[in-house]
Amino acid sequence: SRPEKSGSTFRAVYFYASDDANQPLGDAYLFVFPGNEAVFAPGGDIGTSSDPVENALNSLLDSQPPPAGAITVSASTLNNFSTCEGNASATQSFTVSGTGLTAGITVTAPAGYEISLNNTTGFGNSLSIPLPAGGNAIAATTIYARLTSAASNGVSGNIVCSSTGVTDKNVATGTAAVNPLPAATAGSNSPLIVGGTLNLTSSGGASYSWSGPNGFSSTQQNPSVSNITTADAGTYTVTVTSAAACTATAQTVVAVSQPAINTSNTTFQNFVTCAGTPSRTQNFTVGGSNMTSGITVTAPAGYELSLDTLSGFSASVSVALPTGTSTVPNTTVWVRLKR
Repeated sequence: SRPEKSGSTFRAVYFYASDDANQPLGDAYLFVFPGNEAVFAPGGDIGTSSDPVENALNSLLDSQPPPAGAITVSASTLNNFSTCEGNASATQSFTVSGTGLTAGITVTAPAGYEISLNNTTGFGNSLSIPLPAGGNAIAATTIYARLTSAASNGVSGNIVCSSTGVTDKNVATGTAAVNPLPAATAGSNSPLIVGGTLNLTSSGGASYSWSGPNGFSSTQQNPSVSNITTADAGTYTVTVTSAAACTATAQTVVAVSQPAINTSNTTFQNFVTCAGTPSRTQNFTVGGSNMTSGITVTAPAGYELSLDTLSGFSASVSVALPTGTSTVPNTTVWVRLKR
């Protein structure tokens, strides 16, 4: 401006000091008179000085209070966290920075949460970001947050960012959803015999995934395997998934037995007879375990068999498997030369 006073002309220059965010710290005016300068704050008295203008400006800046320190975060709240019981959740992140600081920034998580400067490792309930040597600012630093594996359903709180002499900044976690694991079960109709049908059963979830011996896999809740062999014996595992995508496993052990026929005698004395007359009989016993049917005994040419010592001789006999069992009891079989 060009104000007039006592017929003289003088020039006024306006300036202000600012903080790091370019916010004014206060107004000041510098008046330049012929041969001297004066500096004053609004509403104050004019003081005159013969010092150069630069010195007057420096004096003004020195008189201003230092900029106030501040912590800045990129988000004031995070989305609700969700996980399955016993598992840490996926991470969410925000950045924290600071200006005008005299110390580093400490970040502290509430109960049930943990934080790290790394997305996968180093998680704990607090961490520190040091102030660079000779500096008073911390550049934007990413903080990763997640639910701990021991978190309870509904846990919530604030992640607190603090430093000496400045106002804390809080980042709200939202409310956690910690979903229970499914109560997985697995079963079967074991023990089984070769040639039988394996029936597997499971429960506790919304979907199922089976794996087992001999390359077995299935996504059915209760799958079956027909005509099994001993290669199908072993441990079968089912992974049960709940509607909340939480998983649990259960196992069942399947035993498969090979049928076995047992005889008491495998060698006879020589049979002797006269033409047209059957020989004297000799006998042995036969039985079986892990059977799915009875035993058929067949004689070689010239011989005949019976389950009775005196009658009923024929080229073969059948020993029945009792209903509801897998064992053929030891049974005597009589053998003779035909007449």
